[in-house]
Amino acid sequence: MKLFRSRASVLIALSAVLIAAAAGIKIYKSAAPRVPFALRPSPVHVYHSPALSLERIALKVFYAVPQDRAAQIYPGWHDLLPAMLDEAAKFHEVQFHGQSVFSYKIFPEPFILKQPAIFYDTENTNKGNPEALLRITAEIENRAVDFLKKDRGDFTAIAVIYEGVGASGTTGSMILSRAFLSDPQYADFASTLFYHEFGHTMGLPDQYDLETNQPFSADIMGGGRRRPLKYNYLDAALLAEMNAAAQ
Repeated sequence: MKLFRSRASVLIALSAVLIAAAAGIKIYKSAAPRVPFALRPSPVHVYHSPALSLERIALKVFYAVPQDRAAQIYPGWHDLLPAMLDEAAKFHEVQFHGQSVFSYKIFPEPFILKQPAIFYDTENTNKGNPEALLRITAEIENRAVDFLKKDRGDFTAIAVIYEGVGASGTTGSMILSRAFLSDPQYADFASTLFYHEFGHTMGLPDQYDLETNQPFSADIMGGGRRRPLKYNYLDAALLAEMNAAAQ
């Protein structure tokens, strides 16, 4: 009986220790400070414009033809676009580390402008024909209201593939001559030329001197603008200014 009582005492004592330990753990857990949920990172945004999110970009693409060139519509214009746009979209997603994606929608027929080419081009098409970009974009916004309707939260940009001279961009819109997509001499870097101008729709600046063509960087906004897209990149400093640095 003495031995039994001794074993019982040990068991009782051990149980008490376990209960106390369990109670201690419980008290410790309840007393531990709560770790707040991580705040959602600020979204990637237009260069130097934090209020304009680029998480989702809706690109509306138009093949614009001046009224006096309606008889010169490039017969395979639509076939030039999907593969090039898909390549640009993949490049974009990789460069922005998945934080920004763009989808595109192509206006289903040539967009015949109301005026002759000289109205859009004026007499000076230097520096990428920015005057044509402004005038054509204004006309598209007035005439293609339904097509331009955007989903909530999307950043909408207009891409004009122009039957004329042009390679220019500004926040929200860009223009690129159709010749850059169809002429064999540009075949190796046509997608790069497109994405360079698309970069301007996100507010990105040129990374080269407009007078001398001397590049400030080797990326797609600078010296890389005539290099195949698969060998290109966006400068990390530009991405950081858009809150798109690698996580």
